[in-house]
Amino acid sequence: MEQNRGHRSCGQTNLTSGTTLGGRSQWKIWLMNEAESEAGGIYVFDDEASLQAHLEGPLAGAVKAHPALSDMSAKVFDSIEKLTAITRGPIGIGRSV
Repeated sequence: MEQNRGHRSCGQTNLTSGTTLGGRSQWKIWLMNEAESEAGGIYVFDDEASLQAHLEGPLAGAVKAHPALSDMSAKVFDSIEKLTAITRGPIGIGRSV
């Protein structure tokens, strides 16, 4: 995802104020590459239905429509939980067992 440098702070505040990932999402890591004026995030969802609800929901719609943001993309990956556990990745944090 690319973001206009001049609107970066305003955009981040507007897109996070009063919103959560909702549903069965676990967390998001916010990413920023200042040199390239690019921003993004890594999201973890409990299941495919929650992922699809997020992609089709109001927060994703607001991001797509935000005037300071451009060149949006989303890629879906499965996690490799066994290897992630070895490197102490936070997969499963907050998840009911």
